Amino acid sequence: MFFELSSSNIYNIKVMDKIYNIVIGIGSILSIMPSSQPEDYSRFMPAGTDAERMGEIWEQVGNDIKTATEQFSSDHNITSRTKQ
Repeated sequence: MFFELSSSNIYNIKVMDKIYNIVIGIGSILSIMPSSQPEDYSRFMPAGTDAERMGEIWEQVGNDIKTATEQFSSDHNITSRTKQ
C-alpha cells in the first residue's frame, strides 16, 4: 500500500515540521541539542582592558559634545570668547 497524501495529511506534515523547527530552535538557545557545531564567540569580545575601553568611550562622548556645541553655535550665530 502506498501512502496517500490528502489535505489533512499535508496539514499534519506542515504542523509537525513547524513543531520540529521550534524544538530545534529552543534546543539551540538552551544548548541542549544545538543544531550546529558550537560557535567561537571570542571574536565578539572587545579588545583592551576595561579602563582602556571606558577611556575610548569618554573620548567619543567628548567629541560628540564638541561637535554638538559647534553645530549649535553655528546654527545660532554664536561666537566663542575662547576662540582665537
